[in-house]
Formats: sequence, C-alpha cells, structure tokens
Amino acid sequence: MGITLLMRFSSFLYKELIFDIIRLKIKILYFQNTTIFFAILWVFSTFAYIEI
Repeated sequence: MGITLLMRFSSFLYKELIFDIIRLKIKILYFQNTTIFFAILWVFSTFAYIEI
C-alpha cells in the first residue's frame, strides 16, 4: 500500500516537473519572440474589444 502511494506521488512529481519544464520553455520562447507575442496579444485584445 505504501509503495503504490509512493509511486503515485512520484508520478505526480514527475508530471509537475514536466509541466515546469514546459512552462520554462514557453517563457523562453516568449522572451525570444516578444514582438510576436505582443502582436498576438494585440490581435486577441482587438478581437475581444470587437466582441464587447
């Protein structure tokens, strides 16, 4: 019972680690392509403004 709990916990930590790595990669991509990101953000904001 303790082993399965440990395995679940370790898999949870592993998933969290993967998500952290993905988040970090996304952040790096954002910093590299800030202009593209702001352009996309601007487009989304204009669409949101039109919707309202």
